[in-house]
Amino acid sequence: MKFCKNCGKKFSGKRKDAVFCSGRCRGIDYQIGYIQQGFGSQVASARVSCGTKGAIGELRVCVDLLGQGYEVFRAVSPSCSCDLIATKQGKSLSIEVRTGGLNKNGTYHYAKHGVRAETVAIVLPDKIVYTPPLDQYGNE
Repeated sequence: MKFCKNCGKKFSGKRKDAVFCSGRCRGIDYQIGYIQQGFGSQVASARVSCGTKGAIGELRVCVDLLGQGYEVFRAVSPSCSCDLIATKQGKSLSIEVRTGGLNKNGTYHYAKHGVRAETVAIVLPDKIVYTPPLDQYGNE
């Protein structure tokens, strides 16, 4: 007998590697992800919704940009053309924030659909990568 990763019910699965009792539980687990935030040398892990994960990513990018001397403005509506506007030395830049990861070949992956901003901030557990880099715009 196994215990479902999502609801905790006992189940017997045909596959040895099954971790969910049903497709519903697998879908719920897919919608709720894990996020890691670095706080100095400590790492906190929490189970959060996709919307919360996105909001945390946007705030992490805001902090990073503020630390680099930018003025940062956040979108009020989730249907805006970008998540953030960053301004420095009279130049403005639209930024889309996406959670991403590192591929085995050293490149970064993130959801590329629907990006209308000038640059993408890829939020990783340990850093933020801007593509194209911010210095391309003469703001650094």
